[in-house]
Amino acid sequence: MALGTENVASWNMLHILVPLLVTIWMFWSSRKPQNYPPGPPRLPVIGSLPYIFPTWPIDVLKMNQFLAGKFGKIMGFYLGGKSVVVVSDYELIKEVMKKDETNCRPSSIPWNLARPGGGQRWDGRAPGILLSHGPEWVEQRRFTLKQLREFGFGKSSMEDMVNEAVDKLLESYSQTLNQPMEVNLTVNVSVISALWRIVVGESFEDLDHPKLRKIVIAIDESLKMNGPLNPVTALLPHPAMSKWPILKHLTGFSMSTNFVGNVLDLVNPYIEEHVKTFDSNHMRDFLDVYLAHIGSTQDPSSSFYGSRGMDSLQNVLLELFVAGTDTTSSSLVWAILLMAHHPQIQDEVYEELVHVFGQEGRPTLERKDQVPITNAAILECFRKTSLGHILIPHGSLQDFDLAGYTIPKHSRIVPNAYHIHHDPTYWRDPESFDPSRFLNSDKSQFVSDERVMVFGTGKRYCPGQSLAEKQFFLFFAGLMKRFRFEPVSAETPLPSFGMNNGAVTVGLSRNCPDYQVVIRQRQ
Repeated sequence: MALGTENVASWNMLHILVPLLVTIWMFWSSRKPQNYPPGPPRLPVIGSLPYIFPTWPIDVLKMNQFLAGKFGKIMGFYLGGKSVVVVSDYELIKEVMKKDETNCRPSSIPWNLARPGGGQRWDGRAPGILLSHGPEWVEQRRFTLKQLREFGFGKSSMEDMVNEAVDKLLESYSQTLNQPMEVNLTVNVSVISALWRIVVGESFEDLDHPKLRKIVIAIDESLKMNGPLNPVTALLPHPAMSKWPILKHLTGFSMSTNFVGNVLDLVNPYIEEHVKTFDSNHMRDFLDVYLAHIGSTQDPSSSFYGSRGMDSLQNVLLELFVAGTDTTSSSLVWAILLMAHHPQIQDEVYEELVHVFGQEGRPTLERKDQVPITNAAILECFRKTSLGHILIPHGSLQDFDLAGYTIPKHSRIVPNAYHIHHDPTYWRDPESFDPSRFLNSDKSQFVSDERVMVFGTGKRYCPGQSLAEKQFFLFFAGLMKRFRFEPVSAETPLPSFGMNNGAVTVGLSRNCPDYQVVIRQRQ
C-alpha cells in the first residue's frame, strides 16, 4: 500500500511539474530580448508568423509597408526563433550598413545547399561573394572587382561588348515593328548575352539560343523566392529538412537547385575548355585569370585553394548571372512599361538623345553627362519601381545599439528600400512618375539623390554597380533613340506599377508583370 501511495504521489508531482515546466518554457520562448524594437507579439516556436504573414501567398513588400506604418522606422519580429529587424528610415539604414557588427549576411540554407561546395556548410555560410562574409568575402570580392575592372569595367572595351548586345536587340525589335509583342524575354536574354561576352569573351549570335532562354526563366523563378524571410525555412529544426520531398518546394530548395543546374549546364563546358587550353602567358578573359589564381594559391585556408577554388569560381559566375542581370534587365523591362505609360516623357528623352548624339549617332558613355533628362528618367524608373524593394539583408555578428534599441546577435537586418523610395515626408507626390524631381528648374542639369538605393549602401554595396549603371544607360538610350513604345490599344491597357498591382510578383525583387506594347520606328 505504501508503494502505491508513493506512485500516486509521484504521478501527482509529475502532473504538477510538467505543466509548470511547459508554462515556464512557453513564457521564456515567447519573451523578446530586453530593449528590443517594437513589433508584433512573439509566440512559442512559430514566433510572430501569424501576425506578419496572415495570408498565403506571402507578399513581403506589403508586409513590410504595413508594419512600418504601424510600428515606425525600426521594428522587430521573430520568424520562428530567428530575430528580424526591419529598418525603414534612410539615416538609420546608412548607419546600420556601416557598422562592423553588421558586416555579414544571414544564412540562407536552401540556396546555400544548392550551390557548388555549399552542401557541407551547415552553418549557413555561403560560398562566393554575395552572401559570404569574413575572409572569403574579402578575397573573393577584391579579386573579382579588380579583374573585371581590368577586363571591362570602366573601359571602352566593355562599352563595345555591351553595344554588340544592344545592336542585336535593336535588330530583333526592327523585325517586329507595328504589332503587339512582349519585351520581357528578349530584353533579359540580351543583357545576359552582354554579360557573358564580358566575362568569357564569347557572345551568343542568336538571341533565341535555348540555353540562354532556359537561364532567363531559371533566374526569373529564383528571384520570386522569399529568401532569408521564408517562414517555412525559419521553422525547420535542421537545415537538411529543406531537401525533403514536400518541404523542398516550400523552402525554395527545388527552385534553387533548378536554377543552379541550368546555369552550370552553360558555365561548366566553358570552364572545362578554358582548363584544357589554358596558357599562363596569354590571359584571354576573366576565367583565365581566375584559373591562374587558383593554380598559384598555396594557402589551404584560402577560398581559391584547390577544389574549393573551383567551387568558388562556379559560385562567382552564378552570382554574376543573378546580380549582374537582374538589376539591368528587370529594370529595363519596367522602364519600357513606364515610358509607354508616359509618352510625353518618352518623347523628351528621345529629343534630347537626338540633339546630343545626332540622328544616326550612337549614345556613348563618354557623353552620358550631357543628357540630364535621360539620366533623370533612368533614376526615376529605379525609384518608382523599386526593383529591390528590400536591400539584401545583413546579419548581426553581436549585440549592438540602433536608435536607442538593442539589436541581438544573429538578427537579420532588413533595409526597407521601398519605403525610402516612397516616403511622403521626403518625396513630393511619391506615387507619381516624375523625372523632373532629379532635374534643376530649367532641366539643364541632372541632380542625383543618394536616397535612391538601387545598389545598396555601406560596406557591402553591390560590387556590380559600375557595370549595371553603364549597361542600363546603353540599353535604355539605344532603345529610346531608335523606337517609340506604345500601348497596344485602349482595349488592352498596360499594367500598373503600384504596390497593389496583384500581377507584380514580389520575392527577392519586384518582377514586372508580362505586358505587350507596339514598337514604332522613330523617323
